[in-house]
Amino acid sequence: MNNIEDMYFDGLKIKKHAKRMGQIADDWDEHWDEVFDAHIESFATIPSICWNCKIFLTASYIRCLCCARTFCPHCDIQFHSWNVFHQHVAVPCFIPSLCQSCRSINTLTLEPLKNKYMIVVTLLGRFDLNAASFTCHNPACGATNEASVRNYVNAGYWPGSPTRTCTLFTQTYMVHWFHTKHQIPSTAAMKYIEVSGKMSSEGGRNPVINPVMFRTASSQFSYIQHKIDVDVKLNEFMRCKACVLPCKYCHFDVIFKLLKQLAGNIPLKKIAKDSVIVSDAKIQSYVEKINKLKPQKGYDNCGNSTYKAGKENTSRHRTQDETGLGSACYRHGVVLVTANLKSEENYRVVNFSQHFLWTLGYVYFCYDVICNYGKFFKDLVKVSEGHKMHDEWMRMTCASLGEEQEQKRYEKNAKKTYLESLADIHSRLQDDIGIHTAIVDSWQDSSLHQVRTGRFI
Repeated sequence: MNNIEDMYFDGLKIKKHAKRMGQIADDWDEHWDEVFDAHIESFATIPSICWNCKIFLTASYIRCLCCARTFCPHCDIQFHSWNVFHQHVAVPCFIPSLCQSCRSINTLTLEPLKNKYMIVVTLLGRFDLNAASFTCHNPACGATNEASVRNYVNAGYWPGSPTRTCTLFTQTYMVHWFHTKHQIPSTAAMKYIEVSGKMSSEGGRNPVINPVMFRTASSQFSYIQHKIDVDVKLNEFMRCKACVLPCKYCHFDVIFKLLKQLAGNIPLKKIAKDSVIVSDAKIQSYVEKINKLKPQKGYDNCGNSTYKAGKENTSRHRTQDETGLGSACYRHGVVLVTANLKSEENYRVVNFSQHFLWTLGYVYFCYDVICNYGKFFKDLVKVSEGHKMHDEWMRMTCASLGEEQEQKRYEKNAKKTYLESLADIHSRLQDDIGIHTAIVDSWQDSSLHQVRTGRFI
């Protein structure tokens, strides 16, 4: 009887948690543009005054994100010669230049709001601080306004929710976590905030950090950084910069070690959509197109065993919402296209990647189960123009084409993605692919120089 009651109350907790997460996702959808604009504005140079000498600054000045003050070059050197490390935490907000009530310029001062508190998480842990407010010293005004989400984002802080400022994370904290989770793939988010909690405890402060706010802020911050890289810096992650199109061949393989179960039935949306990982809707549309030409018929055989690569649906992974990730990479290790698998390693997703690569000019399509795929592919000539197919296995092909790019690197994600939502996993893998490509790009200059000069390390 007790077990039944426990299961009932656990179900109620999951429903409430899913509803709360859904509301947070809706808030981000509604206010995402506003937060994005505020983040872009934080990089702008706007007229201001020096905190120390009160000189009006129009072009050249220094914004210290640690002490949240604006200095002229001379005062910056003088002030920071005595504040080298900035281990203190100040009220986290820069002072706007314009009063929203009377529209006066440079009449605002920063004051703590006595009746409202907030949580600020930095690399030194959690701090419980007063919220910031701005008081106008114009005799005809005297208004006091609380700092908004836009003010905090401009000051270098990131909210867990776009409608509330109860929890803020410093951008340095977000950047540190971004690089930690990708350079040490087995690091879990809960353990990361536990480390911050331990640092808070050692300082005599409250160690509790809301994991929901942290995951939401991290996902949104990563996506905005991705948008800046793609839309502003015009970086192309899914292209090999060392090669001149059309390239000759590409290798495709999948990994099933990324367990993707929908944790707690949380209906979060995939933030990045299909900017790196092809959208599920596009894959499904392509699969339906193939099924009209070649309907599914039982199992496809490979050698003496029954191989299910050609089967669209399977009961083997029926408890998982996504079973793995299929990627195609060039010999230099650059991932060119990747997609989620909803069932087994089926030929329909493989053919989607082949068709995509054909549109880029690739001639040879290499695959480790090529013996049966050749027969499958010949039935689909109306969907995808032909690559040169040998229908045979070539020894050491995977070793030369870099199959380990997903088998060795992405399997480390299995320990920390088992109970994450699909949206969190989608965001994590998208960022990881971009970072992997950036690392490959950083190696290519020296590698190509060595090839040209005949010098190898």
